[in-house]
Amino acid sequence: MKKPILKISGVSAWIKKSKQKRKEKEELERNLESSTLKMFTFLITAVAMALGMSFLPIFPQHLPILLAVLVAFVVYKSPRLGMPIGGAVVGFGLMYHLADLKFISFLGDTPVRVAFVVVWLTLFVASPLISNRYKSALAIDFGLLAVTMLFFAPLYFLAIPLLFASAVFFKKYVSFNVIYYVLLSVHLQIMQYYTYVVKPILRPDWWLEAGSSPPLLVPLTSIGKDINLAVNQFRLYDMSKVVYDIAGQTTWVPDWKGRTIGDAVTQYRDSIPGILMFVVIVVGLAVVLMFFTRMMVKEGVIGAGEKFFQCFTATIAAAVFFVLLSALQVPLAFTAEVSPITMVLGIFSTFLLTLPVLFIDTTPKQTMSFSEVKKKAQALKDKLWILEGQLYNVKENTPVIVSSPEGKMLIIRDSVDEMLKKILMRDYDQSEVDQKFRELEKLDKDREGVDAELNRILSEYQLLATCEFSSWVGKIKETGINVKTTLNADFQKELPLEQRIEAIKQVLNSGRTLTREVIDVADPIYG
Repeated sequence: MKKPILKISGVSAWIKKSKQKRKEKEELERNLESSTLKMFTFLITAVAMALGMSFLPIFPQHLPILLAVLVAFVVYKSPRLGMPIGGAVVGFGLMYHLADLKFISFLGDTPVRVAFVVVWLTLFVASPLISNRYKSALAIDFGLLAVTMLFFAPLYFLAIPLLFASAVFFKKYVSFNVIYYVLLSVHLQIMQYYTYVVKPILRPDWWLEAGSSPPLLVPLTSIGKDINLAVNQFRLYDMSKVVYDIAGQTTWVPDWKGRTIGDAVTQYRDSIPGILMFVVIVVGLAVVLMFFTRMMVKEGVIGAGEKFFQCFTATIAAAVFFVLLSALQVPLAFTAEVSPITMVLGIFSTFLLTLPVLFIDTTPKQTMSFSEVKKKAQALKDKLWILEGQLYNVKENTPVIVSSPEGKMLIIRDSVDEMLKKILMRDYDQSEVDQKFRELEKLDKDREGVDAELNRILSEYQLLATCEFSSWVGKIKETGINVKTTLNADFQKELPLEQRIEAIKQVLNSGRTLTREVIDVADPIYG
């Protein structure tokens, strides 16, 4: 019965160790992100959250701007804590306006509606919890910015360049960008499609009408005018009304006749194969482009390097996207507002947004984590403990005065103890952690200096004692006394400290033996 327990215990320990390693790795990766990136994250998060909370408002103006700054500050301190807060506010705003537009009530039976609200709000909150990196927070911010661009008719095309720029700058974190873009934009596009395309068509077979295919990329200016509703005052009554409106949509039975939002959702569902085919074609061509471009860079055919490769690939991918978006609307059963001017501006915007990658030094600075500094401090403390034992050994076994190295050792030890205490309490920010690591390196060199000073003092004392012993042996022999005491070891310049102490003890013992030998000879004569 014991073996299974041991196995379970071993698995549990392995899981715990793996979690600790992942935690330390994530902390180290986050610490490698520069202070400039952190400040940039603060600014972009403040702007993105302010726009998101303003275009999907719950709170009265100017509360969204003030809340956005507070959320950005929390993100600056901890992305894993701050982004879920901002995501919850934006997601709740989306649910409130979807409830106001009666979108939720046409999703099916009550369990389906409840599942939709719960899953969508969970995605808004849970997605940012996956990563604690500032780059993941920025990827979410870019997704929010891309959605808000859709509310501006002259700038709606910037949504696509922002998505491509996110892929260039944040690479593996681009999934956060796409998730937030989809979570926020899809339902609003469906509502706008129903209200301003499907509903006005008079013919019964409305899906055959030209331009009745569901949109993939269009400005959301029309629906934007319908979602400017917010509470007048931040009171318990007003906020409870928001919650009741959302909850009421999960049980409300719509009495609409004719076409409903469900028809628009059905039309979107019918076009899913074409939309997915479009995504597969664009992503596939982008991968092919990346493969051959990277191969040419490696072989030296393209000599501009990795950074230009990223900018070039994103720009060409944007060009492919806009060209195919315009050309494949009819075959793949979707619509998009793409003009030649929009295509040119979209491609040029992608180039401009990804151009900074040429001037950004992506090599991370070697910064230290709390665990590394703690390990360094503990190792230095262990060395000081050994040095303290050596000083005690010297004082107990030799008359050598070591007050100077002992005082220096105590100062170093107190500094290390104080630093280790604050490290364990995490009283330092990242810049201070880096500074403390450098201080520990300096203290370690000081400890080496104390060690060298102690060895020098002992070496000089041994040399002096050896010379004094030899001198007195010579003087005694000149008086006619034949002494037999000799030193068993010669002076050596390089010697371990413990052996040095033993050598000094031998000299002192030989001196005592010599003294007793002289006394034994002199007592009968002068006694």
